[in-house]
Amino acid sequence: MSRVAIRSGISLGEYLEWERDQTERHEYWEGEIFAMAGGTPRHAALAARVARSLGAQLPAGCEVYSSDLQLGVATDKYVYADVTVVCGKPEVRTGTSDVIENPKVVVEVLSTNTEQYDRGAKWDAYQDLASLTDYVLVSQKSPQIEHFSRAKDDNWVYRRAEAGGHVTTSDGATLAVDEIFRGVFELPGE
Repeated sequence: MSRVAIRSGISLGEYLEWERDQTERHEYWEGEIFAMAGGTPRHAALAARVARSLGAQLPAGCEVYSSDLQLGVATDKYVYADVTVVCGKPEVRTGTSDVIENPKVVVEVLSTNTEQYDRGAKWDAYQDLASLTDYVLVSQKSPQIEHFSRAKDDNWVYRRAEAGGHVTTSDGATLAVDEIFRGVFELPGE
């Protein structure tokens, strides 16, 4: 399923003002506004487990944020991730008070409606963030975590972990597949 804009031809300033008054979240992508769908219990549990695991392991000075944190990934692209880690002082986008520009780790829990976007256009935009060192994709369909880590030459290294495996972020936090997925398929999801 593709994303369908609910509004088009909106300036960034109009979007930021409008978004602050909304009860639901929306992403801004090159003048178009897209509604963010609510997650299933499985989706929410996976995001919470990843956030809890990262929060317990990251070094001092790093903070884990929920899906309520908006990220400015380009001049005309404002998105939300399922879990975000910022190390050091959060850098707030000029002209805003709540859009962060320096995520270190971004986690997306995949769903049928968002997987193509999370792997495609959104991932392309994330790669342009100089602060980003880790991009993590968590499946809802099988016990699998995919991890892209930025190498010293600025290329991205891909690793996939399945049951019994783990991925480790650049800061040394380990996400064990069995721990993240324990009992999760008993919850409603995709």
